Amino acid sequence: MGIPGLARRSEPYAECRSAQQLEGYQAIVDGPSLAYHAHKLALDGSPKVPSYAEINTEAIRWLISLESANIQV
Repeated sequence: MGIPGLARRSEPYAECRSAQQLEGYQAIVDGPSLAYHAHKLALDGSPKVPSYAEINTEAIRWLISLESANIQV
């Protein structure tokens, strides 16, 4: 899925920003990327495959963390 080589070619232009630096920004989050990220968060430190409920919980927790940092989703 995605565009082959996009991340590798885009990485030299990437910049790290803190939550404070992103305050007031707007974010567009695509569904498949959100699901992938939430799945990785749910897997972190767990020896078992996460349930859909656990993945959903992580997705909502992550979105709330963005909004808590005043990043509009």
